[in-house]
Amino acid sequence: MAKRASVRWFGVVAGVIAVGVVGFVAGRWHHRHFGPATLVLPEIPLEAAASDSSDKFAIATGPVGGDVEGVFLLDPVQGELTCFVLGRRLGRPTPAGVGQVVAQFKTATVYDDLQITDTKSARLLMVTGISNFMGTSRTTRMGGAVVYIVDGSTGKFVAYGTPWNTSAYTSNHPQAGPFIKLASGSVRHPNLIRE
Repeated sequence: MAKRASVRWFGVVAGVIAVGVVGFVAGRWHHRHFGPATLVLPEIPLEAAASDSSDKFAIATGPVGGDVEGVFLLDPVQGELTCFVLGRRLGRPTPAGVGQVVAQFKTATVYDDLQITDTKSARLLMVTGISNFMGTSRTTRMGGAVVYIVDGSTGKFVAYGTPWNTSAYTSNHPQAGPFIKLASGSVRHPNLIRE
């Protein structure tokens, strides 16, 4: 019985070694005649937007135009929304020493657009979305990001768009101006049935 088990194990080990040797020889032959094996995967462009918030600040990123991204900052204490876009030539230092900001957009206060008077109890949340608006003129059109802000206390929301001039960005000319209010409303209706 013990002799039979040792013969069986010898056969298994010899089989594994034989398969390994055959695989190695076949791989060397393939490499010599066809070159190294390569796996070519198609390129898949990825797009990502991120957001985070606290009681003191909210931040989100989103596409402004083409391959240009903006960072959107919301100050819940003041109710001020700001967007910064870095320039294409970051090698040049600015007085702040960080990078060249070529676009800055602001809104007076989101509390006015949300029709909120009690700013202490407001709980603002912010995310960005993507849209492809038709241009209003040849050079300036709406940017690709829509900024959505909602007050978690009241359910009121507002959506903003960013005007974007691609030729001004390409030529590294600064852009500034207000956000464009696209929509506002409330998600809490008196007739809404909740389960």
